[in-house]
Amino acid sequence: MIDTIVFRLVNEIGEIVCQSKHIGAVLVLDPIIVFLKPIIDNTNIRENIRYICPNMARDNGINSTAIQLEEWIFAQPEGALILPQEVPVLAPRKTINNLLAMLALQHKLERIAAGIYYKPEYHPQLGMLRPSVEVIAKAISRRDGARIIPTGPLALNKLGLSTQVPLRIVYLTDGSPRIVKIGNGEIRFRKANLKLLSIKGELSLLVMLALKELGIEGLDDEAKKKIIHALQQEPMEILLHDARLVPAWMQGIFHEAIKIKGIK
Repeated sequence: MIDTIVFRLVNEIGEIVCQSKHIGAVLVLDPIIVFLKPIIDNTNIRENIRYICPNMARDNGINSTAIQLEEWIFAQPEGALILPQEVPVLAPRKTINNLLAMLALQHKLERIAAGIYYKPEYHPQLGMLRPSVEVIAKAISRRDGARIIPTGPLALNKLGLSTQVPLRIVYLTDGSPRIVKIGNGEIRFRKANLKLLSIKGELSLLVMLALKELGIEGLDDEAKKKIIHALQQEPMEILLHDARLVPAWMQGIFHEAIKIKGIK
């Protein structure tokens, strides 16, 4: 009889906590579980009790990992991307993954892609805002310790040379090639060649890929002005280094940027 009562009581408490939107509920109800623990341990129901919910997930009903994780997540700004590898909670990776997945089921986080979660940010009229593809790609790059480079169409958009955002987002990388599914879309990472990776400046590389996409015929005065302005944001030593590595027809543009930067 006592087994049934304790089991029901523990699960009722768990249900209340799981439905709670605030960590405070966990802190209030947690002592009740502590009080019940000796009873639970002395009955044959202990092995039948699974995680009550991620807020109170504990090896024997009491393990602070979930509370630490949720407290950390609540401290993050709205719109933050959360990756298991970056969670500063000492616990096995599998435990962190499971807890993040459970928080997503509770709608406290949104699952963007495999191993990538998002703390929702809401707009009064638009509802939940989604992180941009660029933010997601940079988070993947940071996680993998890899360099990523926007390909031509995306490079044009980033430099203000095109208002079109390509439907298929492709980045070059020195990391592993892969396809990351994002809802109904995807981000493709393709292996970059060594010559591209030898260019040091991020803006130099962006300009080179944009120019490659435009071609000599597509480079008008307005586009050239924007490109030279972008190049001037690079440190002089980077510009001098990268000017030697770009194709011959682009070197004149780099030299113009170097000349103007030198005068300033």
